[in-house]
Amino acid sequence: MNVNNMRYLLLLLPLTLLAQIPGTFRVTGPVAPTATNSNYGASIPVYNYGGLLTGLGSLSELQNLNIYPLARRHAGQMAVLTNGVAYQLGSDLTTWTTYAGWTNFQTVNNFTVKTNLTVGNTIVSTNEAVFDGVNIGQGAGNAAGSTRVGKNAMNGSATGTGNTAIGEQAGLSLTTGISNTLIGNNAAPFLTSSGANVVVGKDALFYATFGDTVPGTFGYTNGTHNNIVLGVNAYYNLIKGRNNFAAGTFAGYNVTNGSFNVLLGTHSMNDLILGDSNTALGESTLWKNQTGDRNTAVGHQAGYYSTGDSGDNVYLGYNAGPTSLTTEYNKLYINNASGDPLIFGEFAPVPYLKFKGRVGIGGLPTVGTALQSTDLGQWININPATADGQIHVLNTGTAYSTMGYNGTTNVNAWGAASGVSYYGNAQAKPIEFVDGSWRMRIIGTATNTYVNINVLPTSPTGLTSGVLWSDSGTIKAAPATNTSSIGNFVVSTSGRGVDFSATANGSGTMTSELLTDYEEGTWNPQYTNLTPPTTPYTMDVLSAQYVKVGKKVTVNAWIRTSSVNTAGAAGALRISGLPYAAAVYPNGYAAISIAVARTWGGDYPSGGYVVGGSQVITLEYRTTSNGATTDMDSGDLSTSASGNTLVFTATYFTD
Repeated sequence: MNVNNMRYLLLLLPLTLLAQIPGTFRVTGPVAPTATNSNYGASIPVYNYGGLLTGLGSLSELQNLNIYPLARRHAGQMAVLTNGVAYQLGSDLTTWTTYAGWTNFQTVNNFTVKTNLTVGNTIVSTNEAVFDGVNIGQGAGNAAGSTRVGKNAMNGSATGTGNTAIGEQAGLSLTTGISNTLIGNNAAPFLTSSGANVVVGKDALFYATFGDTVPGTFGYTNGTHNNIVLGVNAYYNLIKGRNNFAAGTFAGYNVTNGSFNVLLGTHSMNDLILGDSNTALGESTLWKNQTGDRNTAVGHQAGYYSTGDSGDNVYLGYNAGPTSLTTEYNKLYINNASGDPLIFGEFAPVPYLKFKGRVGIGGLPTVGTALQSTDLGQWININPATADGQIHVLNTGTAYSTMGYNGTTNVNAWGAASGVSYYGNAQAKPIEFVDGSWRMRIIGTATNTYVNINVLPTSPTGLTSGVLWSDSGTIKAAPATNTSSIGNFVVSTSGRGVDFSATANGSGTMTSELLTDYEEGTWNPQYTNLTPPTTPYTMDVLSAQYVKVGKKVTVNAWIRTSSVNTAGAAGALRISGLPYAAAVYPNGYAAISIAVARTWGGDYPSGGYVVGGSQVITLEYRTTSNGATTDMDSGDLSTSASGNTLVFTATYFTD
C-alpha cells in the first residue's frame, strides 16, 4: 500500500465510525450545530456522545434540548447555565434536575470543583480544590497569599500572610502567624500567632502554641518563633521556644520550653524538658539531660548519661561522657568509646586537664643530657613515644628542662643548656638547684638521708608566707614579711596543729592525737565565797602562772590577803580567776595540791578541787588526820595583814 492509499484510508475511517451511530448519515464536509444559543459539548470518549453543555441561558432552553436525539444523550450528563446553576440529566434521558454538588463555575478569581477533579486516570481531590494563591483541600482556611494543601490545612480564620501548610491538619490552628512553612500530617497543628517557623515531618512541633501578642513582627522575644524542625515527632512537646534547630526523628521530643538549641540526630536530647543553648549532634546525644543549659555533645550517644540539670559540659566523640546517670557541670570529655576518656577536664572552679596517654606538643627533643642546636624552638613533650620515656620542656633559646631516664642513667636537669642544675643521680646530686648563693640540696641513700637548705642570710627581710630556711644549721620558718616572727612555726587556722596519729596508742581509749594549742601566762587568783562578801577580800598575789598544752591547763600560785572583811560572805570558801573554765561535769573536776598554808584564823586548808564547768577552786580541810574533808568558809580566814598564805598548784582539763 502506497502513501496516498494510506492517507485515503485514514480519511474514510472516522466517516465509517460515524455512520455506525443510529440517526446519522455520512457526510463529506464539515458538520456544525445550527443553534446559536447552545454549545453541544462532547467530552465522553464513546462515539462522542453526552458531554458538558454550557452557554444555556435558562431551564426552558435546556428542556428544549430534549429534541436532542436520544442516541446523543447520556444519563448523568451535565449542563451549566450562564447564571452558574448546574443541572444533571436523569436516567430517563428526559428529566433535568438541579445538581446540588455544584454551586459555582464561573470565570472569576476562584476555581472550585466539588466533585472528583480528575487528570487522566488520577483523582486529584475527592472533596474540594480551590485555587487562590494555591488552596487545595477541604476546609483549608481563607487567608489570602498563603499556600495550603491538604484536608484542614491551615483551617480556621487564618489571616497571617506568607504561610505554607501542606498535609492534613498542617497548621490547623494558625491565625495571625506569618511566614511559616509547615509540611507533614499534623505539622504544628496548634500553632496560632507564631512566625518564621520551618516544620517538616509528621507530628513535628505538635504541641507548639505560644506566640507574641503583636503579630506580624520579626523582632520576636517570646513564643515559638524562628524554629527549624525537621523529622517525625521532632520537638513534639515544645510549647514555647525560639531560634531552635532540630533535625531527626524524636529530636528534642520532650522539650516543652527551650531556645537557642541545635539538635541533629534521632533522639538527640530526647528527654530534655527545659533548657537553652544546647548543641547535640549525633544519634541519642544528650538523651538523658532534662533541664541543663549550654551543653555541647558531638558524636553517637555523646553525653548520653548526663542527666538532671547538668550544664556547661562538652562531650566530644563516640559515647564520650559519664558511663552512668550523672549530674555534672563544667566537665570536658574527649573520647571514642565508653569508659575513661582520652582527655578529661574541668572548666571551673579550678580549670584543669587530665590526659590518658602520652602528650607531645611541637616535636620531640634530642635524647641526652644537653640540648642540640637543632632543638631550638618551643615544645613540651610528656611521656613521648620514644625509648627514653623522659619529660622534656624547651623554651625559646637554649633554656630547657628534662626529667626521666634515658635508658642508661637518670638525666634530669633544669636550667641552661650547660646543665648546672639537676634532679636524679647525675653527678650524685638527687636534687640540686643553683643560682648564685641560693641553693637547695636534698641527698638520700638507703642508709642516710638529709636536707641541706641554704637560701637566706641570718636576718632576711621581705619574706613571704611559707618560706623555710636555714641559719647556721638551724631550720627556721618565715610565716610573713614581719621578720620578728622568723623562727616560729605558725598555726594559721584554729583547730589545726601537730598530728601524732602515727605513734602507738596506750592501753586506754584514745580520743584524739592532735595537739592544737599551746599557751602560757599569768592569772589573777582571788579568795571569795559561794556568796561573795560585800567588800571583796584584798589580795596580795606574789606569783601566779599558767601553762595550757592542748586541753590541759596547769596553774600555780603564791597568794595571801592584806585586808579581810567577811561581812555578807556565806558558803564555801573559794579561789576564783582560773585562766580557762574547766570542762563540764564530770570531766572538769580535778584536785589541787597545797604546799604551804600559814596564818589562818580557823581551820587550815589541806586540799581542794576545781569545780567542773567553772573557773573556781573550792578549798577543803580535815578536822582530824584521817577524817573526811569539809568545805572551808569565811570564818576560817584571818583578818590580820599578810594572813591566809597559800602556795598551791592544780591541773585540770578544758572542753
